[in-house]
Order: sequence, then C-alpha cells, then structure tokens
Amino acid sequence: MATQIRADIPGEGEPQLRDLVLGSQLDWSSSGWPLREESTQVSPKNGLLELQHPKDAYDAHCRAYMPDVLSALRCHVDVRASDGRTLILKYCASYLPKFSSSFAQEMLNDQATGFALARRILADYHPLQPEMVLQLAAQQLPQFLSSAVVRKFCVPVPWRQDAPKWVRDYMACGWRRRSTSLLQYLRLAGSNGQIAQCYRRYHSMNKLETPLVDWIRTCPNLGKIAVACTMYSYGNDAYFGQWLLLHVPFNAVDDLWDERAASLPRELRYLGLCLLHRPDFWRDLRNLAEQMESEARTFVYSQNVLALVRARIELVDAYLSGELQLSTDARTKPEATTQIDRADFAPDQGFAYMTVMRKVMQALEHRWPEDGDERSWGAWVTATRAAVVERPTAVLGPAGSGKSTAVQAAIREAVRASARVGVACPTGLLATRYKVDNPDLDVDTVHGMFALHKAEQSTLEMMVAYDLVVIDEIGQVPLWIFERILRLWDAADRRPALVFVGDFCQLRGPDGTFATQSARWSEVTVLRLHSMRRCKCASLRWKLELLRGHTPTQPQLRKILARHRAYASNGPPSAEAIQQVLGKRPSTQFVTITRRGSARINALVVRVLFRDQEPLGVIATDPEDNPANFRGTARVGAEPLKMPIFEGMRVTLTKNEDKQQGFVNGMGGRIRRLRTSGVEVVLDNGNITLVHPTTQDYELATGDFCRTTALPLRPGYSTTLHKIQGATLGHITIWLDVPFVRGAAYVALSRVRKDADWQFLGTISRRECLPAECP
Repeated sequence: MATQIRADIPGEGEPQLRDLVLGSQLDWSSSGWPLREESTQVSPKNGLLELQHPKDAYDAHCRAYMPDVLSALRCHVDVRASDGRTLILKYCASYLPKFSSSFAQEMLNDQATGFALARRILADYHPLQPEMVLQLAAQQLPQFLSSAVVRKFCVPVPWRQDAPKWVRDYMACGWRRRSTSLLQYLRLAGSNGQIAQCYRRYHSMNKLETPLVDWIRTCPNLGKIAVACTMYSYGNDAYFGQWLLLHVPFNAVDDLWDERAASLPRELRYLGLCLLHRPDFWRDLRNLAEQMESEARTFVYSQNVLALVRARIELVDAYLSGELQLSTDARTKPEATTQIDRADFAPDQGFAYMTVMRKVMQALEHRWPEDGDERSWGAWVTATRAAVVERPTAVLGPAGSGKSTAVQAAIREAVRASARVGVACPTGLLATRYKVDNPDLDVDTVHGMFALHKAEQSTLEMMVAYDLVVIDEIGQVPLWIFERILRLWDAADRRPALVFVGDFCQLRGPDGTFATQSARWSEVTVLRLHSMRRCKCASLRWKLELLRGHTPTQPQLRKILARHRAYASNGPPSAEAIQQVLGKRPSTQFVTITRRGSARINALVVRVLFRDQEPLGVIATDPEDNPANFRGTARVGAEPLKMPIFEGMRVTLTKNEDKQQGFVNGMGGRIRRLRTSGVEVVLDNGNITLVHPTTQDYELATGDFCRTTALPLRPGYSTTLHKIQGATLGHITIWLDVPFVRGAAYVALSRVRKDADWQFLGTISRRECLPAECP
C-alpha cells in the first residue's frame, strides 16, 4: 500500500518522480489529508486509509497520488479515500469539467478567429488533464452519451396540497396495472398520460407480438426515462409521506390512509403509514441503508439517518401498541405570547410598526406579477419606474423595550396582506420559541434559511421569494453572515423588506464580531427604542440601566447585590450550596459564563437530587462536555462523557436534528425512560422525542480525525449565558465564573422580569460587571 499510494514529496533519489510531484501535485490551499509522520496503513479501528503525509508535504499542500499513474499520465492526479463506495459514486455523478462556467461567455466569441480562441485556451487553461483535452474535441468525440429522458418531479406530500397533473393522470390511467406504483408509472408514461413514445417505438421496432398495453404492464425498466425526484430530507416526516406516494400503489390518495395512524402524533404519522403499508421495506433498515448508498450518502450521514429512523420506529410502535397515548402522554403546549393591540403601542413602537409596513407594501407593489395578467404587469412597470433605492431597517433597543412586539404586529399584518414572510434566528432554540408565537410562518435558523453551508453563488436566489425578511437577535449575528445576507438582498434587487431586530449590548458572537463593524452598516436605517417596558420592577430597571452602559462603583455594586446572595460562602459552588439553593428554589435555572463552569454545576445538581436513586443506565454523551478532550482550547481527544441518567432528570439537547419539533441545540426536557434506540425525553415544548445516538467526525489539534458516536445530551440544570440570550426565565441563579467578560452581568439580569427573580453564587466584583459594548 505504501508504494502504491503516496502523499509525500519524493527525495533527491527519485528525481523524475520528484519533478512530477512538485510540478503537478501542489495545491493552492489544502492537501486534503491530515498531517501524519508515521508510515501508511489502514486503520484497524475504523478501516480508513491513513497515508504518510509528513510536514514538508503538508505545508506544501501536496495532493495524494499513485506513482505509477502519475509517471504514465504526467499530469495532475488526485487520490480520495472514504469508508464505503459512496465517495466514488458522488465524485463520478457530480464531476464537473475543469473549465470554469465562464468558458461559454469568454470563449464563444464570433468576432475572434478559431486560431485566436485555440491559442487562448492553450495559454490560459493549460489543458493537461485528459478530460480537458477530450472536452475540446467533444463535438467529434463525446465523452459520454445518455439517451434517457430526465423527468424532474417535485413530489407532493399527501393531504397537504392538491394533487398535481402527474398524480391525477396516474389515478386516471387505464393502461397500468393496479400494482403499478407512481414511481413506476412516471418511468413509463408520456407527458399527457399515454404510454411514452420511446416505449411505443421500442415495441414497434422489435415487432413484438404481445399487444402494447399487455407488454407495457410487464415491461422491465429499460432506462428510457429517469425520474429525478425533489424530496424533503430524511429528518422531516414529510419525506415519508412523499415516499409513500411514490412507492405504494393507489387509485385515490385517500387509499393511503390507515385509521391506526390516527393514534400517532402528527410528526410521526407519515412514517407510521409507511410501516403499516410497507413493513417489508421499513422493518428491515438494510433496505434504507442500500438506498442511501445508491444516493452516494456518506457513511456518517447514513449512520445518523438509520439511528434517527430506528428511534422513530420504536416510538411509532409504542403509540400503536397503546404504551404511549396522545390523550395522556402529550403535554400541554406552551402558550403563545399575548398579542398587544396596536392602539396600545408607544409612539416609538408605532413608528417602527409603520416603517416596516410601509416597506412591506412597497415590496408587494414591486412583486413580480403573474404571467398573463396584463393589468398587474402595467402596475408593476409603473411602480418599478418610480421606485427609490431601498435600505434595510434595524429596530434596536434593550431587553423588554417592545421592539419584538412591534415587529411581530407588522408580521401579522403583512401575512393578512398576502405577503410572504420569512423569519431567521441565530440559534435553533430561538427559532423554536419564535415558532410558538408564529406557528404558520416560515421560521428557521439563519444558517438553514439562507443555506450558509453552501457556496454563496448557489444561494443567491434564496431571498427572492420573500416580501418581508426578519432577522431576529441581530446582535448575535457575526459580521460575515450579516454581509452575506446583504449580498443575498442585493441579488433579490433589494425588493424584500429586510428588517433586523435585536440589541448590540450583548455578549460577543462566536467569532467576536458584530454586524455594526461592517462598512455596509451605514446603509441600514436604525430605529431605536429606549424604554424598558417589559420590566415592571423599578429596582431591576435601575440596575439594568446602570449595567448596560457603566461599571458600577463599589457602593452601587453593594446595592445591586444586596439580599441576592444564594449561599453564605464566597467560594466556588459546592454540593452543600447547591442543596440549599434547590431547597429554596427547586425550579431555578443555573447560569454560568463558561461550559466548564456549567458542567461543574450540573454534576453537583445531579449528585444532590439523585443520590438515593438507581440510575436507568449510563450513556455516552456529547464529547464537548468531556474536559479530558481539551488542553486549554485545543482538542486532543473526542471521547464521549459517560453520564448516568435518572427518571425525571432534566437534560438539554446539544444538536439540531428536527427544528420543526424542537429537537434543537439548547432545548430542555425531562427523561422518562431508557429505550432500546435511545432515551425518551419530554421536551419543554410538550413534544415527546427519542434522543438517538449521533455519529460525528472531530478534527484534533494534531490534524487527525476521530469518529465518535454519542447521544446529544447533557444535564439541563445549568446553561451558559450565550444560550439564554433572547430568552425570558422565571428565576435564575448566577455564577459568573470568569471575570472581564463584557456585558455578562447585564445579560444575566435582563433575563428576568423582577428583581426578586435572581440570585448569585460565588463572588461578584466590579471585574464581572463591565458594561456591554454598545455601538
């Protein structure tokens, strides 16, 4: 293996191979392999190829290569490795030519001679790779030929929308068998529901004696028509509804319904129907694994989906058997925030509301009209000519100033005016809470709504569909995301009303940057609300106004802390202190600055509350909570943390798995039981979920990768300040375990409504009360 595949720079003893590697294998940015001085091997732990990639090759970004192939081709080669065959499938299916997409615009110039074009191609692109040479002669020597028709089909979800033409034609079709599924029909039918012309021609040319209709009913798949289905992700229950429609034969959509599915919660009904109609496929998850392999899904993705589906199947079986029941086991959903009438708005709230609505009305006037509506086109042309250059709007103010109330009122009015509204929040927890107040809106995280994980050029149209886009908690959005959102807005011709809501007097974001640091912040129209209307306590309001912009003096600090000490000792929290706190305030939420401090308090609370109770079991939880994996900020390991769990124990989820149902990072809940596929938890939003193991690759400080499978859980009695920004809590117990963090004291106290709703552990000095950085 070490002689067949290499990732090092050959020495002076191999001059020819060294020249080839230095001339063709050095990448601009990365080698794609981790630093490794040891010899090449196949890892006995995970079966992955581990190439010798010494420091000189790593620093030079030397790509891996096969010496024999490189010596024969004398051009750039690359070696990719993965566990399974998915990578090679994905690489071959999605491979793009080396020429850029600008080739057609730059080269196809009618004014230039053929010689000039050929000279520029050779001079600018240096076509050494074989496929580049073949592409130049593609008209005479095509690299591949596919005669199949590709039919794109956006699969509808049963009972959520009207059946499209393809589904109506399928139900009315007279030449198909009753056992023919919709997917099989799409591979055989023409655009008007008749037998496809390619099959009629095939039947005629081969002079088959069997009548056409009889033959098509038994015809094997000849690959004449390929169906490209657009579907939801595996984590969305709507995917299983789409799968049901494609693979289970029906004469009417209602044939797919089974009365037993009425005992399931809505988020499990489509999967339950798949289990009831096709147990042969869904009871054996090897079928799903083979399907994902054919889709070129990675091993980690497949393992996570299999764990997710396995856990949901166990929950479905519990409901179908009567072990769980909707009437008794579903908790009451949290109530939405009380809506305030516009007549009760303060002047600054009313101005913010009117500003947002004016921009929404302008966006509706400039909306692209429907085809064929001449009157709408005329109005659109007139409005576009009179349009002025729009600017984004930012509604800023301290916690409880009513900025969210004014904007949500504008959102509701915009929906009544038939505007398409999208709301993006920086975290999944905030998005879930926003969804409670606005269940019918398109609410998602900033990363999910604008697909920040994808290349920007492939997401430029993601804001075009909206008339109003609201970015909540803009103070937590880093600089690069803010500027990318503005570029998406530019790509939408600045038509949607773009509104930022939040407060910059907060803790710094993940990378320590703010939107106000952008050169484009000057383009934003800022509306400021100053009064803390939600805070009805005069004492708390005085403290917040002081901490927001100033460091308190020693006498002021003593006044702030008076009668708020939770325990007599000034030292770090102890089991005795935690026991005393919980004795007085059993439902208090502990809040720290660091994750290490939060983990310490969680361990103490679990020890105090469950000292006399037998654990349900010991599970492997999030490696992020294992202090042995870190040396300072450097990750040196990825071992899961072994955690005992107890019935009734409060936990916090640590991964975003299902934002629609609240399975998001930061969501709390209580453990009910330990099941075969995971831990059953009742979430704070009332949903019952089975927390399943997830697999993830972690990059270590050495450059190596470590694959870990663990349950995304941690004890939920304590959390960090970053997690509760934007939330309102009933009672908190603060431990500011790190000094000199700007805005820490202000953010902590602004999470409660009354001065009596907070207390502190340890010591709070002026070092912990530095003001937030308000731009």
